[in-house]
Amino acid sequence: MLSTTRKALLVTISILIGIIVGLLSGLLTHADGEQLTAAIRDGCVGFAGTVTLVVVLLVHLGAL
Repeated sequence: MLSTTRKALLVTISILIGIIVGLLSGLLTHADGEQLTAAIRDGCVGFAGTVTLVVVLLVHLGAL
């Protein structure tokens, strides 16, 4: 597999993991009875944090 293709796939996987975590975070916040704006905020924070963590770990491990 080409290096560029491998990097693109790893970044895509990290974004997909971030989407899953963001959705779950937002749903859990909304299920807890918070307002919709708080659920959206928590979902966005969960997405950004997860994608950042996965990319930093991949860079540290030498995969990117």
